[in-house]
Amino acid sequence: MKKFKKISLRGLTRIVVGLFFVVSGIAKLYPVESLEVLLVKSNISTWLISPLFARLLIAFEIVLGALIIFKLCIKNALYASFSTLVIFTIYLVYFIVLFGTGEDCECMGSLLEMKPQYSIIKNLVLLALIYYLLKKQTRIVWLSKKWRTKISVLVILIGISLPFILNPIEISDGESNYVITEGEKINADLAEVNFSEENVNLLEGRKLVCFFSMTCSACKLAAKKITVIQEKRDNELPIYIIFLENKNQEVALPKFLNETGVDNITYIVFNRKRFFATSDGILPFILQLDNGEIKKMSNYTDLYPEEIDYFLMK
Repeated sequence: MKKFKKISLRGLTRIVVGLFFVVSGIAKLYPVESLEVLLVKSNISTWLISPLFARLLIAFEIVLGALIIFKLCIKNALYASFSTLVIFTIYLVYFIVLFGTGEDCECMGSLLEMKPQYSIIKNLVLLALIYYLLKKQTRIVWLSKKWRTKISVLVILIGISLPFILNPIEISDGESNYVITEGEKINADLAEVNFSEENVNLLEGRKLVCFFSMTCSACKLAAKKITVIQEKRDNELPIYIIFLENKNQEVALPKFLNETGVDNITYIVFNRKRFFATSDGILPFILQLDNGEIKKMSNYTDLYPEEIDYFLMK
């Protein structure tokens, strides 16, 4: 009876650890763009390779979790998961040094907002559980070596493929969603916009003007990218945000700013008539302006950070 209880506890611990890795990986997929932005923001990746890097990281977590759950290559999987958690914990310390303790570290994706200090505690608990499993691990006998190898390879291939199937990388041709006539000018009155800090002529010089709704999820993802672009240029780029008014904006606006970190960019709120006199009906709507001439109009799906950075720095 004693032996049975020990085996049950070990088995339960193994399944909990494995499930945690699988759930954590899948949670990061929706939306995967948040992880992509974080990798760039943390100087770990570039905009170009972050979509691939993010999905491979997620695939690695899913594979580790699946191997642990099904007791496949269990010893190697446990050592790999232990090492991975050590690396993740070191990264979280680096994260705190860079951004403090107030930001979501995206460790559980959209499933659960988690501050880095709490994620470190979570990692320490998982490390203790994995250490327990390594100490108590016994030889696997439930499958022959031949079948263990075949099933292990299958699990690894499925795990690697899953992020790319569930949330594929969008291959872009670099084209805009809009067709612009050469020399086309903005037809709205943006010559004098009274932002909170200053009056700005948006039709003078090169400007990036972003039209966002406070409750639009795609707007929030776009804002995260715009924020990183601005931060990497020491907040000196001529980027401006125009929000659509919201009846609950006393709550919605601070929430938007907190979730995206976009409070480092000058913004203003327009009423519906003035907002839609300039913007398109599809949000987010982003304008690249050169002395009032429209160089590019884009939404979230055709928002290319490197292109924006080049346009504003040119």
